[in-house]
Amino acid sequence: MQENDSVTQGASVRAIYFRMGKPLGADTSQAEGHPEFRATKESDLNLIRIGNERYEIPDAVVLDD
Repeated sequence: MQENDSVTQGASVRAIYFRMGKPLGADTSQAEGHPEFRATKESDLNLIRIGNERYEIPDAVVLDD
């Protein structure tokens, strides 16, 4: 499993995990209530939702292009 760059929101850091270019999950905790992880793709953009958080991650970042 490959861990890509984390995204900072406020004072927290979120790791989102990809394997072979596909989003698998994120580092969620019991304290957060293990929010739902959802991922869709539009063209070369990975749209990730973790609870009420939203991330847009281009393939170029995931695939290190």
